[in-house]
Amino acid sequence: NELYIEGIINSLMIGLLTTALATLVSLPLAVLNSKFNYAGKSILSALLLVPMVMPPFVGAIGIQRFFARFGSINVFLLDNNIISRPIDWLDPSYNLWIVSIISALHLYPILYLNLAAAIANVDPSLEEAAASLGSSRFQRFKDIMVPLITPGFFSGAIIIFIWAFTDLGTPLLVGFHETVPVYIFNLITNIDEVVI
Repeated sequence: NELYIEGIINSLMIGLLTTALATLVSLPLAVLNSKFNYAGKSILSALLLVPMVMPPFVGAIGIQRFFARFGSINVFLLDNNIISRPIDWLDPSYNLWIVSIISALHLYPILYLNLAAAIANVDPSLEEAAASLGSSRFQRFKDIMVPLITPGFFSGAIIIFIWAFTDLGTPLLVGFHETVPVYIFNLITNIDEVVI
């Protein structure tokens, strides 16, 4: 069935895009919080975990309120004469990206915690030895850090991929119905209607 194949492909793409976007957010934050000391570090560390408290569909509702045709962003741009007519940020052709971004912003703390723990467990003497031999910071990260934190990365990435692949609420709220969980939900709903 071509419809189901499309749903499987879309769900796989959401899982992969969400994992990639969550990696782009969480890896720099994990390195920053594990390797550097700065003012407000404890507050930022606590705030980074806030998205875990809310379900992802809350983020979907927030995105809809901010980026609707007459949402906060467009109203601000119109009031300041930056644009002459509203931008359609939530065009249905961008639904795959919208769902992936919302899911990544909700799920990145899972990967962040795994990466931060993996980075904290790396023996600092390995990096010091590489630095004393003239290795650059990037080489130390690529040759020492990445291989040692890879298991932590994969454990967090798998959780994010599965969560994004099976998420029902966010695609429903965004209006992206061509995914496996939404197809299953619609099939169950239709069966209940036939039985009743």
